[in-house]
Amino acid sequence: MPKYLISFFVLVLILVVFWFGVVKKEKEIVRFQNYYFEVELAQNYWQRAKGLMFKKDMEENQGMLFVFPKSGLYNFWMKNVKFPLDLIWIDQEKKIVDLKLQQQPCLSNPCSAIKPKAKARYVLELKGGMASKTGMTVGSQLEF
Repeated sequence: MPKYLISFFVLVLILVVFWFGVVKKEKEIVRFQNYYFEVELAQNYWQRAKGLMFKKDMEENQGMLFVFPKSGLYNFWMKNVKFPLDLIWIDQEKKIVDLKLQQQPCLSNPCSAIKPKAKARYVLELKGGMASKTGMTVGSQLEF
């Protein structure tokens, strides 16, 4: 078999492993008052880079929780996201430090960065409108 063909198959395998992740997708429950969200965890670089890209839709009680190794100013974008999202930055004590509501899918290239006003350790993405529906505001306490 020619070397270029072997190289091609190795590259395809690497891309498949990257796309679907070597690590099984872990779930967590995020609670705010009487609302519960089943969230997928994005704990490593590849999971955070993919985020919710290409997902067609999401239920109101679902989301994604981005877990960072330390607190920082983490920008997000809506590249290849198919539906509006609420982005919620959360500090080490699991209190909301910033929200950007009803962020729309990016239709231009390059996509604009969505920048928080405060450092966070976690970022929660929920279906657009859910933060308002549940009454989440800066200072709200979450549990997970």
